[in-house]
Amino acid sequence: MPNDVTVRRMEADDLDGIRRVAERAWRETYDGVLPEDAVETMLETHYAPEVLSEIRRSDAERLFVAADEGDVVGYAASGGSDAAVEGEISIYVAPDRWGSGIGERLLDRAVEDLSARGVDRVEESVLAENEVGRAFYEKHFERTDEREIEVGGETTAVNVYEREIA
Repeated sequence: MPNDVTVRRMEADDLDGIRRVAERAWRETYDGVLPEDAVETMLETHYAPEVLSEIRRSDAERLFVAADEGDVVGYAASGGSDAAVEGEISIYVAPDRWGSGIGERLLDRAVEDLSARGVDRVEESVLAENEVGRAFYEKHFERTDEREIEVGGETTAVNVYEREIA
């Protein structure tokens, strides 16, 4: 990974970059796995500028970006659950940067953040058909369960991964 990639807390100017990474990563990852309208709905609802702006101002969930010469090439969302001892981390990296170590750096920053907030354990669900996500989480977490969820009106399997961080 180039040395000029920095991982930092999201800033207001990062909104468009996060949305670009999300769109590229979601389309590359879920094309043929999820219905197109489900992907569109997720992108429109979870990555709307007002949603990202609200997250940026929130203490419950935090967004971190990996930036290369000012361009966002990945991001991680970290947040605690109601139990406050269990956190969640979601990581997305631009597909042309997969395997470059950016995901690991984002994971380290998100874990550091959750640990500082008193979170002891992270749980993350990954669609079983998401090969890239499964490979990443299996490298850094323990697979503990498999569940079925509904996405876009269809039932699909997810793998559940956990990691102790305290």
